[in-house]
Amino acid sequence: MVRYHSLSKVSVYDMLILQKHLISIKSILKPQLLIAGDINNNCNLSVSDLLAFRSAILVPTQLQALPWNFYPEDIQFFNPSNPCAGNSGTSYIFDAADYPGPDPATFIFEGYAKGNVSG
Repeated sequence: MVRYHSLSKVSVYDMLILQKHLISIKSILKPQLLIAGDINNNCNLSVSDLLAFRSAILVPTQLQALPWNFYPEDIQFFNPSNPCAGNSGTSYIFDAADYPGPDPATFIFEGYAKGNVSG
């Protein structure tokens, strides 16, 4: 099962959220949204990501190229304020025998589109 947390669209609202985060007015606290805001994939939210947001808004064809990231619903990041640190990426191998859920064939993932920091 996959839960989608965005509409795969980057908006001006997302750009404003990132801008407020960068100038320390209101921090983005959810690790998955920090990764979603890192459009240039350098594990650091910066002005270059803000410029990439602007490009994605002004050139709508770029929106289709922005990838999704999927995480197990119960993922624990080693450092939530820097989710790239210590995490090995977005590939997971599941052994149904180790899954504690009622149906070992059921895994719940949450999906976040790159650029969608409004969640």
